[in-house]
Amino acid sequence: MAPPFFTVGIPTYNRETFIRFTLDAILAQSFTDYELLIHDNASTDGTRELVASYQDARIRYFRHETNVGPAENFASVAREARGRYVVINQDDDLLHRDFLRRCHDAVAGRDDIAMYAAPAWREERGRGYMARLLRSNEGYEHRYLLQDEILYLDGPRMATSLLNLTYYFLHPSIAMRTDLLRAAGGYSTRGDSLHDILTEARMLTRGNLAYDSRPGAMYRDHDGNEWKAYPRDLRKRLMAGTLHAIVEELEKAGIGWQALLEEEFKGYSRNDLERAVREWAWCGAPAVLVRRGVAALRSHHRGPAWKFSLRLARKLGMRAFWLSQGREEGSRQ
Repeated sequence: MAPPFFTVGIPTYNRETFIRFTLDAILAQSFTDYELLIHDNASTDGTRELVASYQDARIRYFRHETNVGPAENFASVAREARGRYVVINQDDDLLHRDFLRRCHDAVAGRDDIAMYAAPAWREERGRGYMARLLRSNEGYEHRYLLQDEILYLDGPRMATSLLNLTYYFLHPSIAMRTDLLRAAGGYSTRGDSLHDILTEARMLTRGNLAYDSRPGAMYRDHDGNEWKAYPRDLRKRLMAGTLHAIVEELEKAGIGWQALLEEEFKGYSRNDLERAVREWAWCGAPAVLVRRGVAALRSHHRGPAWKFSLRLARKLGMRAFWLSQGREEGSRQ
């Protein structure tokens, strides 16, 4: 039997309440050449029984004997995928019924595509729904959404753009080419970084991005979201680790990422730059990011250098100021 075009994988743990809706959304896909792979991370609720109630030959269920942690569970799904492309569908999020069909149409016959992505609409309790689209400096225009057009983007540049952690792609509205994912070492399990963003960067150093501006999924906002449970210091360490790891991946791939970052900055507003520099300085990102960002900010500033330095120190913090001078915070003589 020929392998399916897609593997849709669900890494899950104790989400009996949510996973039924996730399964229903996947099994209602308008494109049917896929397998549904469920990796249960030793759940103690009724997840096993719930999955068993679905009589569908496309479902493969595996249960870890002990909890292996979320990153390893994600990675095990990717390792077992038989499809040409793999989609990681978190157990509480909902895939648009046409996501697989639109992805297939965008990547079929193209060997240069490492990843397909679409916006994930975020459920905002009490506020409705919102989605994050690409910035205009990345080539996005409203006509792509209005006319259902796919935007094909240079992979190394998009990998570099992930250094701004405000703009990344959310599961499950991502499809990664399985052979390239394995060539990249598989789904990242590094404990010092955000494994989804680092995996995206690894993929984009190996091929281009097909971006579809139509909604691809719904990200559900609730008290059980993993990121919300992380304390502030852990978030800080993970953000810093992710940025250092992305730079390592870019340099290992021989990508001139600093020049690509300069191109990115040309499309940033001053507020975009300030937010990025403030975040980099706060979390402990590679100092070169802060210095490059500050240099770009100077091009937005009109006035004496001392006024700029004062503004930088006041608005972005002293750490950003010292890093911009090529010195670590506290090294002032």
